[in-house]
Amino acid sequence: MKRLLCLIIVLGVQNSISYGQTAENEDAVSNQISIGVRDSVFSETLGEDREIWVHVPRSSIYGFKYPVIYLLDGEFNFESVVGIVRSNAISRLIPEMIIVAIPNTNRFRDLTTSHTGDDSNPSGGAENFTKFIEDELIPHIDTNYPTTPHRTLIGHSLGGLVVANTFINHSHLFENYLAIDPSLGWDNQKLLNQGRNLLKDTDYGKKSLYIAIANTINNGDETEMTFETALKDTTSNTLHLRSIYEFSELAKSNDQITSDWNYYPNETHGTVPIVAEHHALRFFFSWFKFDHWNELYAPEPKLTGEELVELFVSHYDKISTELKHTFLPNEYEINDLAYMFLGKGDYERAFPFFELNIKNYPNSPNSYDSMGDYYIGISDTTNAIKYLSKSLKLGGVNGTKQKLEELKKGK
Repeated sequence: MKRLLCLIIVLGVQNSISYGQTAENEDAVSNQISIGVRDSVFSETLGEDREIWVHVPRSSIYGFKYPVIYLLDGEFNFESVVGIVRSNAISRLIPEMIIVAIPNTNRFRDLTTSHTGDDSNPSGGAENFTKFIEDELIPHIDTNYPTTPHRTLIGHSLGGLVVANTFINHSHLFENYLAIDPSLGWDNQKLLNQGRNLLKDTDYGKKSLYIAIANTINNGDETEMTFETALKDTTSNTLHLRSIYEFSELAKSNDQITSDWNYYPNETHGTVPIVAEHHALRFFFSWFKFDHWNELYAPEPKLTGEELVELFVSHYDKISTELKHTFLPNEYEINDLAYMFLGKGDYERAFPFFELNIKNYPNSPNSYDSMGDYYIGISDTTNAIKYLSKSLKLGGVNGTKQKLEELKKGK
């Protein structure tokens, strides 16, 4: 893998990317914020170097692994998708994810599914482009970044056409597919015509598909035509919208596809990606949200500590199944809950949370230090010394050594 070069995103300037650094701009670069790295892959399939932009969550320093989003038209959508994922992940509505943006070299070649026009026209290379993603890009990402097998593909316009083609013909590649206002009218609806029977009858194994439809009625001109009347229209002005709608309904008719679609009457073809990406990610990861915070923070909890911990364990077992990778509750979130009960003097509910962290993070000095605090709280000096000593052996945390010395002195 080539040496990774920092991809610098200038705050407040969309698509402002620094490709290098000189002595003159060194100070300016030091004041900028990085949201990813620039990497590259040589593609034997396409016969060219392909640059990719990769966002890896900051928490990767703790050894975590992540689902991956593959983003077409990467140079246009990278910053917004990173922001959407990070804001939803902070709110614990979706997992943190690696984002792999694929900038274009020849967009018309790679993002069209069939050849049109004369032989000088490079269109129709989507199958080759998909082969590049499957055979070269995905293996490169899985080798060099902390990934799990769970993958999502996002594309807009012609990129959405590629998403639809990949879903119809190569559904094994991704778990989730987001087609944003896809160009399904391309080449007289050739892909849609091919996909009609496949979409109705194929067992897609509960793959998830979300389709966004923008308001493109009459190409944005003033019109009284509604969405419903546009669907009955037969002119070229509404072919794009009608094609997407038919694709969406075909997917809905197959109970082996977890699908949804939405028409965005207030969004144009160019503005729809941001809202669609937000809605789609929440749809794809609807099972990620933990729904039992009220039981945890109730003034007088009705559940025992063991029962509260089991809510977490069963929820994260479900997440692990969906992500095809062991996904553990955040150590510091569990730690905070344990200390919340400890601070209330509710030792019976605090203990199972401290215990859960030791089970999940057996090499964490913090988990043993925290259990030492629990035993200090119940005046069990012997066990407090035992757990603080274990923490110190693993490197300790701030205050571990002092607490241990004071206990040994009998303070």
